Amino acid sequence: MAKKPAKSSKGKKGGTNGLGDIKESVAITQLEREEKELSRLLALDLEQARLEESITKNDLWTYYNPFRWQERLIRKTREKLVVIAPSPNKIGKTATVACIIASWVMGYESWNEVDIDYPGAVKVGKKRYCKPSSLEIKPPVKIRLTGEDWNHHLGQTVVPELKKWFPVDAYDTKRNTNGVEYFWTFKNGSTLELLTHGMDDDLYESWFGHGWIPDEPPPEKKFTGMARGLFGNRGKILIPTTPLKESWILDNLILSNRSDVAVIDDLCCLDNEIFYDHDDEILTGMGLSGVRTKFWKDADGQKKHFFDLIMYKDDKGVEAEKYLRENIEEKETDKIMELYFLKFAKDTPLDEKPSRFFGMFKRLVGLVIKSFDKDKHIIPEPEGGIPTDWVVTVCIDLHLNKPHAISFYGCDKHNRHYCIDEYWVNCPPEEIADIIIRKKSLLGWNIQNAYIDPLSKGDDKFMSNRADVEDSFTIISNKLTGEGVYLQSASKDKESGMRNIRTWLEGPNKLPILFFFDTLQSVKENTRGVVFDIQRLCFDDNGKIEKINDDFMENLYRYTLTGTEYLEENTTNKLNEYAMAGTEEWLGA
Repeated sequence: MAKKPAKSSKGKKGGTNGLGDIKESVAITQLEREEKELSRLLALDLEQARLEESITKNDLWTYYNPFRWQERLIRKTREKLVVIAPSPNKIGKTATVACIIASWVMGYESWNEVDIDYPGAVKVGKKRYCKPSSLEIKPPVKIRLTGEDWNHHLGQTVVPELKKWFPVDAYDTKRNTNGVEYFWTFKNGSTLELLTHGMDDDLYESWFGHGWIPDEPPPEKKFTGMARGLFGNRGKILIPTTPLKESWILDNLILSNRSDVAVIDDLCCLDNEIFYDHDDEILTGMGLSGVRTKFWKDADGQKKHFFDLIMYKDDKGVEAEKYLRENIEEKETDKIMELYFLKFAKDTPLDEKPSRFFGMFKRLVGLVIKSFDKDKHIIPEPEGGIPTDWVVTVCIDLHLNKPHAISFYGCDKHNRHYCIDEYWVNCPPEEIADIIIRKKSLLGWNIQNAYIDPLSKGDDKFMSNRADVEDSFTIISNKLTGEGVYLQSASKDKESGMRNIRTWLEGPNKLPILFFFDTLQSVKENTRGVVFDIQRLCFDDNGKIEKINDDFMENLYRYTLTGTEYLEENTTNKLNEYAMAGTEEWLGA
């Protein structure tokens, strides 16, 4: 039993009365209890905070919050067997790789909780259900991650990032002679193996696994060997790479039109939402106009202009910094040095900017036609074939020492133009004419005019095995004339023709008037043809169009210069009659 409070020995004048002492004592006791309870609650909060911090550190991938581009990458990885993300620097590539690998080996995306009835939902712990991994293969699985070298790339960059994101206590590791943790065994039986691209090709040939992520561009032989060991399991390959080398990836994968390959394009360094938000906040504090956002595509006002200068002005950030100093108060200038992307621009060599800022392959920096878009410009062939009222034109790029390029173009009643067929073929001029005649007679194509490289006139002088034989132009023309097709020399105005191609691809009011059928050999088979060439034709170091991958582009630009338009049937036939009569009559001479 608690003791009663003692009575006061003081009189009424000298101190408080007994009842007051009791109230004071009770109040002190109550205060002490409240302080103790507060201390207890504070201790619990601190312990809870420490526990939450520990859980976060030990299970960081649960708290992974993907950027928009990362969500797109993961979604495409579910849909395709090979995914390529030509990645600029500074957009969170390695963190994404770590979390995707964690999900592959564990079988689920810990950051992606779903309802219990979600298809394939994986139960995690007592109450959580998570989305199955984008690998879509249940553990145990065998995964490989490859890189440039052991010490710098894998040892100092990749391994620390893996350990940062992987669930702690879920795996054991082995070190190699370089001291790098190269083999990871997970408690569910999954394994992760690290290799370098400098290792023997045989190590890539003999492997049989489920998933591979080359963190840097792999050599072609390494890819071929690994692909064979994966596709038997419907395994997947993810290549998130800054495209500074290994251009075979561009030709064989990115531009291949393969149905099992997806490309995450249109990336730039501003897609790092954390860095962008940081710089946007500083610019807002400086007083620049524009919406406050962490998504660069939403930017406007002065802030958008600043970022445009950073990205598209090749001067290592000089104009961007000048613009800031002209538009902010003097007291704000110290903040300029805090801007991430301005520093990145200053530190990046100009010849590497397209790759490091935009994820562009160096080979495509000088691309002649940048407005071609496979999703927009490649379309299905009409059901039932080419309509008989379309005006069909043929263009021929003739060669002496390599295959000829033969292209067929159609023009519909809305004056939209289509590349409808193409040939890359070795044959004599007589057979070129026969190919055209078969299209007209057997398929009913409305072919009236054909255009050929001007060098075809007089090419007999260059061919020792064709003595006393007519030149190619004459041979082809004689055969076509009998079928009502008029052969003409094509224009050589390449500059105007290329300008026309760009204009047609954009189209009036942003509606294209130039398309390519998905039945073309350059679409279906990734072989020579217009779609192959248009994605590869580049300017050389002197600003001239290269004479590589240009044959079908020669045909295309020459076609744009023909002035071909849709005409009603009777007018079309009349035009053909005039053409057969000769140039003088057509001009009214």
